[in-house]
Amino acid sequence: MTQLLDADALDLTRVRDHVWTGLSRAVGDQASPMRTPVLATVDMNGAPQARTVVLRAVDAEGWRVFWYTDIRAPKVAHLRGDARASLAFHDPVERMQWRLSGRTCIRSGDANAAAAWAALSQVSRRNYRTQLPPGTAMPLPGDGIPVDAGEGETGRDRFAVIELVVGTVDWLWLHPGGHRRARFTRDAATWLTP
Repeated sequence: MTQLLDADALDLTRVRDHVWTGLSRAVGDQASPMRTPVLATVDMNGAPQARTVVLRAVDAEGWRVFWYTDIRAPKVAHLRGDARASLAFHDPVERMQWRLSGRTCIRSGDANAAAAWAALSQVSRRNYRTQLPPGTAMPLPGDGIPVDAGEGETGRDRFAVIELVVGTVDWLWLHPGGHRRARFTRDAATWLTP
């Protein structure tokens, strides 16, 4: 991630641009802590649920971010019940936290999901070849993928792209000279008390 300079952190436009540039770069940087945010959803009982996902694509102009999942995963059922979600990103070296909140759209079986599937390596496609849905109890530890799982399109019917249409971005910088915080929407930006 490109370091935010003290002078840049006094300008809301530069801060907003830093967030979206950082997200876009994180997609291709496996070492970036911003590549693996924590997704927060609400389950069918109204209880909060959180898990790590892998950021797969960013549309900064459209204020959208994307990740992949198995369509049978509990988080998909949570999002079908309540499409609101938040992603929390944290960079311990830069001492930054970004929270993106908005509404999700589940894409499976459409052109967007087909394009994402086509771009996946065979190694990544393997994750969608499990016989049992994610979270199913097993008698022994393992990945649940049969030895004869095959390649090609096996698992395609279980693959989904989740799109978060971002409504708000909350930016926090734990700066040694004084913490800074701001909130952004597409139309407005404001400084907040950290």
